[in-house]
Amino acid sequence: MIVNPNDNIGSILNANYEVLHQNLHQIKNNFMVYEKEEQLTEHNIRVSYDLDKKYGITINKKFREELIDMCNLSEGVFESGRMKGLEQGILQGIEQGMEQGMKQGIAEGISKGVSKRNTEVAMNMLKLNMDIDTISKATELSVDKILELQGSEKASH
Repeated sequence: MIVNPNDNIGSILNANYEVLHQNLHQIKNNFMVYEKEEQLTEHNIRVSYDLDKKYGITINKKFREELIDMCNLSEGVFESGRMKGLEQGILQGIEQGMEQGMKQGIAEGISKGVSKRNTEVAMNMLKLNMDIDTISKATELSVDKILELQGSEKASH
């Protein structure tokens, strides 16, 4: 495997683990076939020869049992790591969502509070018979909004 300096260590380790995991399962499956057939087929002889010559691994019953145990253990480790990663991802997503939601809620609350306060100030200025342009400049409300407030103030009396 060629390592890209831009890759993070997690992705490199995961890629290497996947290759190892696949190779172990291929070997395990070859032995399972060998045990089921209880005879040396051409394929099993080739696998046995390759393992012995390439890696110095002699195939016997103990080796097959240990290989099966190792493959089962690797599956458990892989699943455990996957579940832990999934759990961490969910927790991080919830935390980020809550943080973003609180920030958005605070900003929205401040905006509504300022708008409400500007409306109250405009109503008080209308009661003091101040001109609409001055009220608009002081409160940053549109002239139309102030006229609307003026109409609702007259309607409530």
